[in-house]
Amino acid sequence: MRVAWCAVWAAVWIAGACRPSSSDVTWSSDVGPPTSQQAIWVDFADGSRLGGASVERTGPASAQARFHWAPSKSLDGAQIELRLFPSNGGASIPVNAVRLRGRGEEAAIVQVAFDDEALRRAHPHWLMAQLQRPDGEAVAAAAFPGDWVSLGAVRPAGAGPLTEHPLRAAALRLAAGGDANLGRRQNGLSGMRGPADALSRLPMFSDADIGFLNLESVLADSGALRVEKGEPVPFYFRGRPEQAQVLTTAGIDVVGTANNHSGDYGPDALLQQKRILSQAGVLAPGSGPSQQDACAPVFLERGGVTVGIISVDATLSLFAATDSSAGTCHASASDTGEAMATIGPAIAGARRRADVVFVAIHWGKNLKSRPSSANRRLGAAMVEAGADAILGSSAHKLHGIEIVNGRPVIYDAGNLLFDSHSKGELARSGVFVLHFDRDGVHRVDVHPIDVDYGYSRPASGNSAARTLTRFRDLSAELGTRVVVDDGIAVVPLPSPPSRPPAAARTPPRPSHARPVMANTVPPAACLADAVPADAVIEPRSWGSVHLVGARMMPARPTERRTVWVETWWKIDAPVSDDLWMRQRIKSIPHRPVQMWWADHEHCDWMWPTSRWVPGQLYRDVYGVRPPKRAEPGDYELVIGLIRDESPVGENRRILSFEYR
Repeated sequence: MRVAWCAVWAAVWIAGACRPSSSDVTWSSDVGPPTSQQAIWVDFADGSRLGGASVERTGPASAQARFHWAPSKSLDGAQIELRLFPSNGGASIPVNAVRLRGRGEEAAIVQVAFDDEALRRAHPHWLMAQLQRPDGEAVAAAAFPGDWVSLGAVRPAGAGPLTEHPLRAAALRLAAGGDANLGRRQNGLSGMRGPADALSRLPMFSDADIGFLNLESVLADSGALRVEKGEPVPFYFRGRPEQAQVLTTAGIDVVGTANNHSGDYGPDALLQQKRILSQAGVLAPGSGPSQQDACAPVFLERGGVTVGIISVDATLSLFAATDSSAGTCHASASDTGEAMATIGPAIAGARRRADVVFVAIHWGKNLKSRPSSANRRLGAAMVEAGADAILGSSAHKLHGIEIVNGRPVIYDAGNLLFDSHSKGELARSGVFVLHFDRDGVHRVDVHPIDVDYGYSRPASGNSAARTLTRFRDLSAELGTRVVVDDGIAVVPLPSPPSRPPAAARTPPRPSHARPVMANTVPPAACLADAVPADAVIEPRSWGSVHLVGARMMPARPTERRTVWVETWWKIDAPVSDDLWMRQRIKSIPHRPVQMWWADHEHCDWMWPTSRWVPGQLYRDVYGVRPPKRAEPGDYELVIGLIRDESPVGENRRILSFEYR
């Protein structure tokens, strides 16, 4: 490592200006700070700001960084600590700690040149900065984990510079979002807030010529309960038919239906979803009554350009369609040749009829931040087969983008809509806007968004900065240069490769869409004639709502699996509210960490209490999820009702059991 450095800046005093160090640091006020439209700005709690950061490799074991720094008036005796963080995990590497004193609101350019033998390794490193008070305490930068802000990624030695491409315009735009769950709590949230609340804060979809997302649920009021998914504690996502209005009010034209939740309620529900979305005027590639139907592309025409879209799943083979059974278009996750035996003919068929072809694929493991090598091989194969862009999803986290043979591979767009109080990467994502024409895709814009409880909105401030810096650095690892312009990430692309025109381009059939309204008749599974003898209990009442029967399946759990609670209800007067059932399995004595839980509307979200009529007996079956470490002991089933997350009366003990 180098052992000497000096720093010069009239407005900043640096303690120990010439002392042993691993880097050279230069401060200069000759160049003003970048405008907010041209840089990612990060705001610290003391009023200091950092923006316009960039990092580049300068040698086999050396790199340099550059960023704009605007100190606060109160900053005195603080320091900026710089560290290298290996992208594959492991201990961080100190680069420098620069003590400084600010003077007013003057800004400066900071340049850091550093070297370390770790940079010779075959994986990227991220250069991170943390502002610290004189006592070493970090100054908060909200939305950044540990208050460490990334200045940029140092690519592996020998990887070469990031590719430069001119920014081109195109006449048409496709807005693509990631995973959207319209089931579970989203049923109740949309019922309370209205269907437009969930996605209509995101104008990227309605402003685009085509709006697309991955539908991470099934829309149906039919289907089978407890579908086997090969998991001890699976998730099941089903939205009421009227949830299609969430899509249409937001400007969604196409949804991918090939994923690991499309078959949550079996093939009958999957086919009902096809009919529901068709009525709403939303195209739904990725599932159908046979493999041929499921893998078939859908077509749209915009501005005289025919667009073909294919939807494929590579996560759950249990839902795969066959020649004679309904399901999803499934492809191998690990064998590229086997996967392309399914995907290749679909792309070829789309190419014959369309000018531009997009492949939406659900692939990769949950909660991973980077694509696997298998995904990268498959992405390249799909591009080679003729795809103009790959629209990936599955991990629930935003990944970087890779340019393969001039075409963008979006490995994962992250979450778009989820009914949970997510944090970190799960709550920060993006909407990808692809600019295209008859020749192909010319650029990709990424709009940062915040994914909140049942709705999403454009990100701003530090939240947007975190999303943009992370996307920039993850893309740099894949060799892609990202430019930040006016609060969005821009990926310029080379001119699309030339190819023969579509051989038999035909416009799609016109849509005759009409709104999908809430049902007026309850699903048959929600009704009952009587309570089974082994489920009769002493009634528990919450005003005019009465619980008259309950049992568990299994009655005495012996392993960590979902416990299915079956209950029977009736009312003696109409209920104006949609009340949620609050189910808990509590340890005796109660230990919160051991609690099993499930909140939902009755009949597995399909028939809320405001639709009930006096005298009718209603049945509900819902899974109660155990904690990650379910310990043996005595437990009790407790049920209550809630309105807008507030209790309605008291929770009632229903039955007890021994879990061994």
